[in-house]
Amino acid sequence: NAPGEGPLNERCGSEFVQKQQQPPTWYNPNKDDNVVYYGASLDGDADRIVFFSSSPSNFILLDGDKIAALICLFLRQQLSYFSDECNLKLGVVQTAYANGSSTKYLKELPVEVRIAKTGVKHVHKVAHEEFDIGVYFEANGHGTVLF
Repeated sequence: NAPGEGPLNERCGSEFVQKQQQPPTWYNPNKDDNVVYYGASLDGDADRIVFFSSSPSNFILLDGDKIAALICLFLRQQLSYFSDECNLKLGVVQTAYANGSSTKYLKELPVEVRIAKTGVKHVHKVAHEEFDIGVYFEANGHGTVLF
């Protein structure tokens, strides 16, 4: 939201978009059904991000689980170019709150998946200790990639 329009990220931050499954209140797409608009929503200190696409008749959210899967897909592809030269271990750390479909998809890539206690300090520790490249994202978009 703009300065003077209420508290920071009121009805527009990444957590709002992810939990409400709707675009931020500032978002006002053209009424043309043939046009799809893309956007990103961050939280107040910009350590969470979710992406979305929207048309007047459709809203699609790219939340933290999907972001982690896309990052892993990209990293697996990049690592495949070096398969003979290095043996880096790529993995994802999720919590019990992760979407089960994302866990299944990651395992089918295949990417190793570990489950950790909820909280950044727990998932960060597992990502750091168990993987050369560790990925973790909460559904609300809070996450990182460790190298």
